[in-house]
Amino acid sequence: MSDPKPLVALNAAGIPAALRTMPQWVGWQIKPPQKPGDKLGKVPINPHTGKAGSSTNAKTWGTLPDALQRMERDHLPGVGFVFTDSGYFGVDLDHCRDAATGVIEPWAMEIVEKLDTYTEISPSGTGLHLIGRGAAGARTGSRCTTPAASSRSPASRSRTRVPT
Repeated sequence: MSDPKPLVALNAAGIPAALRTMPQWVGWQIKPPQKPGDKLGKVPINPHTGKAGSSTNAKTWGTLPDALQRMERDHLPGVGFVFTDSGYFGVDLDHCRDAATGVIEPWAMEIVEKLDTYTEISPSGTGLHLIGRGAAGARTGSRCTTPAASSRSPASRSRTRVPT
């Protein structure tokens, strides 16, 4: 069975040059839900070997071109950026965008405008990913409830975000 493709295609050209050269990239593949009601997961793939990668082992990461080559070679759905102590942070805004119309919830637009950083549509088409320089100010993987009862999670260390 081949992995389902994201609803939003990867736009590698839109990724900022400063991120493109960092050796913090992996491919990713879909991990089926473990039990009913679970969401699909994303498993990091080592761009050099095609085997399982790790968000905590830099030896399993590569450059963006490495990850893009692996994505194409193995027909992976996409690539991901691994957050470390490199000075970049990531924010994942879930359920804030209508995939059909492209309309973004006001609470999410407020965050995007305030952070004023690289922002992309998530692979599902229903969320946003933000990547910027600085410290996220919250522990890795923490979740905050938004006014719309959706979630956002900052990532600053040992966490992979999936660019689109």
